[in-house]
Parts: sequence; structure tokens; C-alpha cells
Amino acid sequence: MCRLDLYETPHCPQFFTISNQMCSAKTNLTLDAKCGIIYQKWECWKRMRESVELIIRGVHLLAAIVWFGGIIFSTFVAMPILQRNLPPQNLLAIHNRFRVLIRLMIHVLLTTGAMVFFIVAWNNGFFTGSGDGNFGTYMLTFVAKLAAFGVMALCWGLYSSLYRRHLEATPPDDKIYHNPSSYINVWRGLMLVTGLIVFALTLLLKN
Repeated sequence: MCRLDLYETPHCPQFFTISNQMCSAKTNLTLDAKCGIIYQKWECWKRMRESVELIIRGVHLLAAIVWFGGIIFSTFVAMPILQRNLPPQNLLAIHNRFRVLIRLMIHVLLTTGAMVFFIVAWNNGFFTGSGDGNFGTYMLTFVAKLAAFGVMALCWGLYSSLYRRHLEATPPDDKIYHNPSSYINVWRGLMLVTGLIVFALTLLLKN
């Protein structure tokens, strides 16, 4: 008897059509054997899909740690310590290198974030019209997180640009670091606040 449980293929109605056609074809294989082959192929595809999802989520999490943790650590811990021991020109070189890394992480986060959203939407039947209200709540939270992420990236970009100009304005022969204006530090504070909002919304998405 040809038997395929519905929960194994919740979003692929074409699979049942194909399997029924193959199971009804006149070949030397028995009906149960043909359905068993199809079932094994589907299980193999499902395991491969789960592995790809795990890799994408892992890359997204790693990029988030490097991006958010790197910004907080460099802005509030590393740079204040280096300001006491290094001249402004050396600080500028370190800051520029760090800007390149952060920009790369932002691109990785946006790319993998879109992939994660597609995965969640697919697993919840959004593209087949079989989704429930829980995905609607997830989507609203995701949009709020994306907006907070954009605000944080904007605050970091403004702070980074203003801080870089502050270092560039320092004379090359000046060996003493001068504290930036309070206007620059405002963007640093806003960056921290929006970063905490992004972190809180991420915890909501996990739940």
C-alpha cells in the first residue's frame, strides 16, 4: 500500500501528485518499493534543507555577534583605552580598519537576515496560504527589529564619520588626544540604546 503522511510534506502538494503518478506507473518495481524510494528521497532533501538552514542561521548569529559586540567593545572599551597611549594618527588608522569590518558585517547581516525570514515564512506556510496568526506577529516583530537595526546602523555611521573627522582634524604633529565634542557622543549614546532595542526584539523573535 502506498502511504505518505501529510506532516512530512506540509508545503509541497506537487509532491503527492508526482508520487501518485509514479506509484501508479507500470514498472517492475512494486508499489510499496516505489513509494519507499520517494519517501527516502524526500527525507534526504529534508535533512539537507535543515543543514542549510542551520548554516545560514549560524552565519547570521556570528555576524551579529561580531557587528554588535565589536561596535560596543571598540566604542566603549577599546578606543577609550587606546586614546591614552596612542597618538591621533594611529587611532585614525585603527578606526578606519574597523569601519571596513563593520560594513562587511552589515552586508552579511542583511543578506542572511533576508534568508532567515524566507526560511521562517516557508516553514510557516506563508507562501502556500496555510500560515497562522503567529507568523503575522513574527513578521511585525521582524519589521520592528529591522527598523531598529537601521536606526542603529545610521547612528553608528554618523558617530563613526564624525569621530573620523575629529581625528583627521588633529594636526599630524600633535601627540595628545583631544576629546570629541558632546555632539559626537550623543550619537554614541543613541547607538547603544537602539542596539539594546535590537537585542530585545531578537529575544522576542526567538520566543
